[in-house]
Amino acid sequence: MKFNLPGIQDNKQKKIINILFIIFCIGFAIIIFNKQNIMEEEKFQKAQGDASVLHEEESIKYSDAIEKRLEEEFRKIDGVGRVDVLLTMKTKGEVVLNKDSPYSSSNINEKDKDGGSRESDEMNQQQTTVMIKKGDGSEAPIIIKELLPEVNGILIIAEGGDDIIVKNNLINAAKVLLDLPAHKIEVMKRVPN
Repeated sequence: MKFNLPGIQDNKQKKIINILFIIFCIGFAIIIFNKQNIMEEEKFQKAQGDASVLHEEESIKYSDAIEKRLEEEFRKIDGVGRVDVLLTMKTKGEVVLNKDSPYSSSNINEKDKDGGSRESDEMNQQQTTVMIKKGDGSEAPIIIKELLPEVNGILIIAEGGDDIIVKNNLINAAKVLLDLPAHKIEVMKRVPN
């Protein structure tokens, strides 16, 4: 690629200008390529962020739903009366995304004429999240499985919480329903309002 620029007579100057032009074109191509990668990365992070926000909201809804359901069931136990339940959660749950993990390796053995040898191993592994296009054109990660939040402990406040039989029945019910050991279950008497 040669350009005739006015005022430049020397071949050395023309070569320098040509080299600078080529460097500029390469730099411009790199910027365009990086911009596309950044845009793809932003889409991916946005999709993952949306999934985690939804997951936190779902975790809270899940906890609230379990508490309400336990309150309904505990009220049916003889002598319990009005009851409130509070759960503590060990985890917020987890979403496992589908990942594409191509893996390649190569082993090179070289021997030179002097009897020396050299061996080199090269391994390459990349990991990307598999995305799916939605009907509206946006992308979302493919979810393989979703693990529900894990219950750590329970507090049961019941009108009949001071009766040893009622207390024992509530502890046994909570152990069975939540698969918790007895030391993570506390039953207390509800103060009349």
